[in-house]
Amino acid sequence: MNARGLVPDRIRSRYSLKIATTLALVFAVTLVSALFFYGNVAGELGASADAAIAADANESADTAALWVDANADLATTVAATAAVESGDTARMGDSLAAAAAGSDRIGAIHYVEDGRIAASSQSRAVGQSVSVTPPDGADSVAVGDARTAVVGDGSVIPVVAPAGENRYVVVAGAAETLRSRLGDGRHDTALAAGGEVVLAAGGGERAAGAAELAANGSATGTVGETELVARAATVPGTRYHVVSHAPAGTVYADRNVATAAIVALIYIVALNLGIFGVTIGGNLALALQRLADRAEEIGAGNLDVELSTDRTDEVGVLYDEFDSMRDSLEESLDEAQEARAEAERAREEAEESELQTQRLNEALEAEAERYSEVMAACAEGDLTERLDPEADSEAMRAIATSFNDMIASLETTIADVEEFTDDVAGSSTDVEESAAEVREASAAVNDSVAQISAGAREQTEDLQRTADEVNDLSAAIEEVAATTDEIATESDRVARLGADGRDQAERTIAEMREVEGRIDDAVTTIEDLAAEIEQVSEATALIDDIAEQTSILALNANIEAARAGDGGGDAGDGFAVVADQVKELASETKSVVTEIQAQIEQVQARARDSAEDIRATESQITDGVEAVTELTEALEEIVDGVDEVDTGLKSIARTTDDQADSAEGIVAMVDEVASVSEQTTQQAETVTDAAGEATDSIDEVSEAAGQLADRTRELRRMLSTFRVEAEQSADGTAADGGTER
Repeated sequence: MNARGLVPDRIRSRYSLKIATTLALVFAVTLVSALFFYGNVAGELGASADAAIAADANESADTAALWVDANADLATTVAATAAVESGDTARMGDSLAAAAAGSDRIGAIHYVEDGRIAASSQSRAVGQSVSVTPPDGADSVAVGDARTAVVGDGSVIPVVAPAGENRYVVVAGAAETLRSRLGDGRHDTALAAGGEVVLAAGGGERAAGAAELAANGSATGTVGETELVARAATVPGTRYHVVSHAPAGTVYADRNVATAAIVALIYIVALNLGIFGVTIGGNLALALQRLADRAEEIGAGNLDVELSTDRTDEVGVLYDEFDSMRDSLEESLDEAQEARAEAERAREEAEESELQTQRLNEALEAEAERYSEVMAACAEGDLTERLDPEADSEAMRAIATSFNDMIASLETTIADVEEFTDDVAGSSTDVEESAAEVREASAAVNDSVAQISAGAREQTEDLQRTADEVNDLSAAIEEVAATTDEIATESDRVARLGADGRDQAERTIAEMREVEGRIDDAVTTIEDLAAEIEQVSEATALIDDIAEQTSILALNANIEAARAGDGGGDAGDGFAVVADQVKELASETKSVVTEIQAQIEQVQARARDSAEDIRATESQITDGVEAVTELTEALEEIVDGVDEVDTGLKSIARTTDDQADSAEGIVAMVDEVASVSEQTTQQAETVTDAAGEATDSIDEVSEAAGQLADRTRELRRMLSTFRVEAEQSADGTAADGGTER
């Protein structure tokens, strides 16, 4: 399961809540860790304090036992002396006085017999009645209850040794000497029996309460308004026990110091977390919120938003990168708008060019249709038709002018040929009807034949010119076809350009999609960078708090340990434990430092990757425009229009090909007429050659005249297929004319 799914959306959506939650978690972890450490330290310090006061009680009990044992040994020794065994009380007094004078712990030594002091180191005590606690056996001693000395006001503790039947040696130990020995401990000490205080070495006003606590088996309790800690130890061989007691604050001073240090640590951590949350976290959250607001404004289209900050950290880098991206985006948008305007202008120019091409094609098609009709009529023999030279196209005007000149020349030639055939026909008739006259007028025939030969040659030349003009017409028609092919080629080039533009637009769309993918990657990288920055902030907060508090705690621990060591006591042990915990905190700090360094390196690498992705995205954005799709559609329409133009041009090309075929038919007919004219010329020359022989061979002349008449009729029949309007002028030339279409 993704860990992010465990975090509420409300916290994930706001960096300030993340900071607050992180600080709360850090404080909770710190609090739990501090409580854990406190539990360990407090337990160890408490146990150490309990062990110390118990050890003090045991040491005091051992001291009391030594004191009692010394008195018991003295009592046993005195009971075994010769003076005591002799029963001589006078002698005993001196011996007891000498024994008592040997130590300050001895208040007095009595020899008791039948409940009365028979001899004593104190002469005034002799004769006094005393109660004696007899030993259990002859070789044992008994320690009696503390009481007031027989002589004086001091308190004594009697040690009884048997000296015979109902006779005892009593060593009255001065309780004050035991008190001074018990007072050497680190705590207040009391000697008690049955819950009653016999003597107290310090804290006398609390000794009774402490003895009662010890008698009841309690370790701590309240005496008056003071909480006491008491520990009891039995003096071996007696009914006494030693009670060591002290106020709880004194006993557990080390633990209280550790508690105060932990509480201070928690307070300082909480204070620092609060300060960090308000200053660092709040400032960072505010900066990120401002940056997010400006990013939203940029996303909404407001590119004039202010993107400046005096920060030089990662937030400053983000501001700079967003500012650079905003500037690049503005440049890209400007370039896109310029490209769109350029594309719009290109589209308008293409539409205008297409419209002009369409108009030109329509005009060419209409002109070609009219020209085709005129040429078809001329090909069928109607030489009165003319092409309209007022065409829009220069090439079409040249074609019309050349064709009209050719047809006019051809019409004149046909008229001349018709007139000549009429003359030939008349001459042939005259020859046939006047064969006899031929003999008589051979000279005239020779002249006529010479004229016929000259006319035939002229006719042949005219027909040759007609053939040349028709060839020129065919060449002009072929030029029209070539021009049409060039226009078709140009339209094909326009179509290819349109297709190339469409392909370029599609590639541009692909590049823009690639740019969109790059931008998505950049956004994802920036989000990852923000997550890494959050981890860095968390780790940074933790290391600051732990490092600072570790230093403070280590300093306090060292100061207190040094102070406790100077006092000569065992308080330094508690601070040594605290120092150990400080070392553990320092170790944890080092591990956190290592983790932070690794995270910082990772964040820096990711930041650089994000910057590179953003720059790559910027370079890709400059190649894209928002109107590429519209441009593609416009190019599609241009390609379709050019295809239609190309179809029309191909139709014109087919029409011009048909016209070229018709012109070739005219050329063939003119060639045939020229052939007939050439034959006529040859016949005329034959007649000229035979004119000299006409006189000798009239039959041959008549036959030749018949043949000439046949040829003339054939020529007449062929010329009848042409329609002309030219009339013979007075000087024999044909008038130019025709109907323009």
